[in-house]
Amino acid sequence: MMLTIAGVASIAAIINAIFPVVSRTSGSITTSSAKVDDRLRSDIEIIHAVGELNSAGSFADTNGNDRFEIFVWVKNVGDTRILSLEEIDVFVGQIGSFERIPHQVEVESGVYPRWSHDIEGQSDDTQWNPKQTLKVSIDYDTDTQSQGSYDIKVTIPNGITDEYFFSM
Repeated sequence: MMLTIAGVASIAAIINAIFPVVSRTSGSITTSSAKVDDRLRSDIEIIHAVGELNSAGSFADTNGNDRFEIFVWVKNVGDTRILSLEEIDVFVGQIGSFERIPHQVEVESGVYPRWSHDIEGQSDDTQWNPKQTLKVSIDYDTDTQSQGSYDIKVTIPNGITDEYFFSM
């Protein structure tokens, strides 16, 4: 009788020790699976980039705002919409020397460089749907950019990234 009670108590102790571990592992696998699915269904492609320089390599304020800008068009070629657009990371600079440019919500008014976004053909720019193009405007307060080769790298919040090289 005592052995039966000890055996049942032992089994109960083992189940109480193993069940939480199995439950946590199951939750981790589910979370990891969802993240992998999100990454597999997300993709972007930088389709074009251009700066406000004329053919002589001088600053040319094409839109009349007295700032130098680089414009980048990025296509959502994945199957999922992308939220939290201000959390996208944008890196730009000449080859071998580029920096992260903060989104305009991260800096005070009048602080440059910074970037802003518009979704082409859409007035609501809070979510970026599949097949839509995001226009990224990188603003500088001076015309310190010069002719040369530039590297642009865009990373969406889940880590998917694309890189584009261009010359101005």
